[in-house]
Amino acid sequence: MHRKSDFDDNRQRFEAQLKRDIVNLLLAHLSDFHSYGTVKVYYDGGQQIVTDALRGGIEYALSKDAIVYRDASPRDYRLEQVADFLCTLELTCEKFRNGEQTETDNKFFGDWKSFRVNYLKPIRRKRLES
Repeated sequence: MHRKSDFDDNRQRFEAQLKRDIVNLLLAHLSDFHSYGTVKVYYDGGQQIVTDALRGGIEYALSKDAIVYRDASPRDYRLEQVADFLCTLELTCEKFRNGEQTETDNKFFGDWKSFRVNYLKPIRRKRLES
């Protein structure tokens, strides 16, 4: 997770850090990815900087011949809906830790303890670590 403001509006630095993080994650799990004949990447193209970092990082770490890119719409792909929810949980975690949670966060997730016990801990048991 990164804050754009930490990069002083320097798009190149921000994209380079995103790409580096993607490469590190992929290389840490390279044997898992190599066990598949094809790696399909679904992204809705929502942010150009993320699109560029994903493509650059994935093409650096994995064989270009084994990658298939697909446009994705949350309406059409449940997996993208799940990924979006996971990102929302991580962002909400940061907001709670920094005292920046919104009224909507509190209504939906409850307080920090409820959020941590009911949402964050169960889902983090399943995440890939870099």
